Amino acid sequence: MKTVSMFNTCFRIEFSYDPAVVAQVRCLPSGRRWSPELRAWLCPAGPEALKMLRGWGFTIRPDVLAWEQQWLNPTPVVRARIDNIPGLKKKLYPFQAEGVGFLESRFGRSLIADEMGLGKTVQALAWLQHKGAPVLPALIVCPASLKGNWARECADWTTLSCRVLSGSQPAPEQVVGLDVLIVNYDILAKWLPILGSIRTVVLDEAHYIKNPKAARTKAVRWLCKGRRHVIAMSGTPIINRPAEFFTTLSILDNTMFGDWWAFAKRYCNAQCGRFGWDFSGASNTDELHHKLSTLMIRRLKADVLTDLPPKTRTMIPLELNGKADVYKLALQRVEWGNDPLADITQISKLRQAALDAKFDLCCEWIDNFLETSPGKLVLFAVHHATIDRLMARYSERAVSLDGRTEITSRSLIVERFQTDPGVRLFIGNIQAAGVGITLTAAQDTAFLEFPWTPGELDQAEDRIHRIGQKGAANIYYLAAKGTLEVDMLELIAKKREIVAGVLDGGLADSAANIQNELIQRLKGISSNEK
Repeated sequence: MKTVSMFNTCFRIEFSYDPAVVAQVRCLPSGRRWSPELRAWLCPAGPEALKMLRGWGFTIRPDVLAWEQQWLNPTPVVRARIDNIPGLKKKLYPFQAEGVGFLESRFGRSLIADEMGLGKTVQALAWLQHKGAPVLPALIVCPASLKGNWARECADWTTLSCRVLSGSQPAPEQVVGLDVLIVNYDILAKWLPILGSIRTVVLDEAHYIKNPKAARTKAVRWLCKGRRHVIAMSGTPIINRPAEFFTTLSILDNTMFGDWWAFAKRYCNAQCGRFGWDFSGASNTDELHHKLSTLMIRRLKADVLTDLPPKTRTMIPLELNGKADVYKLALQRVEWGNDPLADITQISKLRQAALDAKFDLCCEWIDNFLETSPGKLVLFAVHHATIDRLMARYSERAVSLDGRTEITSRSLIVERFQTDPGVRLFIGNIQAAGVGITLTAAQDTAFLEFPWTPGELDQAEDRIHRIGQKGAANIYYLAAKGTLEVDMLELIAKKREIVAGVLDGGLADSAANIQNELIQRLKGISSNEK
């Protein structure tokens, strides 16, 4: 008698000893093994293995048939809103409350695949706040450019204590007594030995672990092993490139996605050519999408427009870590005097130092946007040198417009951005490109440098938010944490509130006011540093 039954997430294969049958079983997909304790063969449950066992004449037990039905026709998870969360400092949009409910229905083990700008971070933090001590401490693993944003959102939305981990010399006392820890993928492996107390893992931008052989992927697998709560997040459409998400899916549900070869053949249109196997394609995408519905929640902006405000502004604080010394050195060298013009010159030097320190992180953020969002992005800067640096990196998929651009070329550049699907980036100078043009092919814009008045910011933002446009605009300010940029944005926000409160523009939108207050702040910081 040859039978197949279920054992946890594996097939239990039993038969009277027969060398020919043993040879067959050894041909099953990777992971099959002999269990001396059970005196049976075990193989990760998967459709490909089951098809082979059927073909060899094995009797399939009812529990395996039930597993097969669940595989073929997974039961969708019921989504119930959770929006009354004690301690949560802000109100969730209805679709975000539904996302928290989805996490709860999956016991904190699921994939949030909402389009960029819909608040995946907020939904994960709200679930942590909702569950409290039983799921804490939690570890957020994310790209380095997003660590500061996670810390800021945690402080703005929750009552949870939080710390950003940095460097490669971890000390146990750095992780004790905190609710939320934040680390980037590149240094995770160094911190693993002291992360044993973690109860929940959040994998932001989960496509970062698409390569199963990469050190970061191996570190994430080790981290997630045995953890009950794992929340993965990514805005990348999985059904377009399934192979890149097998690692994430197998971490979340090893029963449904435990067999790489079965997954690759079924959903990646696996082809064997002269240079080996190619898994870059997609096949049976409707079936895959149906299976994903049990562990993934995904909403597009078009789905939730009625919930969204016309504009959403987000400050992204970039953790400089080792590059922070670049700015500190510049600050120590500043010579403040009584001449306002000389002081403004010193401010310009500090702004350049801040840009130099954060530039690589800005590029990482832009790269991540291009990887995870299907849309276009408008980038604004102040200085020509910054625009040139960006164009040197992104020239193949970008256009630029600044004060050096010929007047006759402006409309052609704008039209190319608006109509050419190969052009993903518009890189513009705030003064030259912040007025008089329409860039509604994008719904997202990011500022790498900032002007002195909220009016200039508002005008530049409105390039992607014109009258009659259908869709909400997402505005991102990429600011170097611990530098004058954060102070600038704080002062601009304060000025924006004051101006908005005065009818008919009764208050002048003066750059001098912000410059003077910023200089006074920096003089105080400099005196403390020296």
